[in-house]
Amino acid sequence: MAEGSQPTAESSSEHLRDCPTCQSDLDTLSQLLTVLATLERPQLPHEVALRIDAALAREAAERAPTTPAEEDASSSRSVRARGRVRFSRGLGWAMAALATTAGGVVLAANLTSSGSSAGRASAGSAAPRPYQKLDNNGARRAEGTAGSPEVLAPSTPLAVWVKQALAGMTPRARINSPCISDPTFGSGQPLAVVNGDYSAVPAVLVVYALVGDPSTVRAVVYAQPCTPQNYQVLAQGLVVK
Repeated sequence: MAEGSQPTAESSSEHLRDCPTCQSDLDTLSQLLTVLATLERPQLPHEVALRIDAALAREAAERAPTTPAEEDASSSRSVRARGRVRFSRGLGWAMAALATTAGGVVLAANLTSSGSSAGRASAGSAAPRPYQKLDNNGARRAEGTAGSPEVLAPSTPLAVWVKQALAGMTPRARINSPCISDPTFGSGQPLAVVNGDYSAVPAVLVVYALVGDPSTVRAVVYAQPCTPQNYQVLAQGLVVK
């Protein structure tokens, strides 16, 4: 717009004093902001977050030429980070504009701060977090990793192991394992359960289907021996088939 076409704060205030309809609309917007401030912020479903990460990683892999595994992993993380930064900035501008219209400057600042914190928490959720499983008496039984796993580069050892297991190329026979009953990392019948070694540690690989994304699977490596009540997770990640 041309310079000077926007109404000033003083002219807007004068207009509100002379326009009962506009004043009523402003009061309604202010009440709406007050109600929205009391509502709990919805959380992004876990499976949706996994599908978004997998899609972004596939797009980055298609655009980039063949590179070492470190560059592939760095590319997928940077793509997700840029997307989250754009989302946080967009949320901040939207809240600021709404607050200016309705006069809710304080509320907008709070919402923007909350949105930024959520973005930082989402960006950090890809890193494995310590995980403990407790028995009825509160004693620690196992340690592992939980949270949103990262999409693994195709050349990483775990990704190669997963593709061999799915293709039936591994010399190890598929077996049943008590670890498949652990609902923390997957549910339902796994696609593959394979014995082997991971970082020179006897382990079992369990591959789960990723709900809503048939092109991606979730892999979890448990240390042996493994039981539903006593287990240790050595590694996990998402693998594009």
